[in-house]
Amino acid sequence: MVRYSLAGAVIVTFALLSGMASSQPRIESRQMTCDAAKRLVAAQGAVLFSLGPSVYERIVRDDGFCMLGEAVYVHPIPTRDNPQCSAGLYCGNKKGLSK
Repeated sequence: MVRYSLAGAVIVTFALLSGMASSQPRIESRQMTCDAAKRLVAAQGAVLFSLGPSVYERIVRDDGFCMLGEAVYVHPIPTRDNPQCSAGLYCGNKKGLSK
């Protein structure tokens, strides 16, 4: 019985977290300067940037905003004044781990 309660709690937690991620506002990176994008990531820790009609990137301040098993990588985004702005980092699978 305890096993089912723990499994249920894990499922509910993941459902809540995924719901929060999908409701995060998306910010158009090309509407702001590179400096503004950097300040936003630094202040919020994680920002979901819109890079096009259906392309989004989650940019983070540090690996504390990544999931277990992920690492941070440099991933520039386009901004109004810089097509290769290093506003923050991208969470991705650690090298050597399968997807």
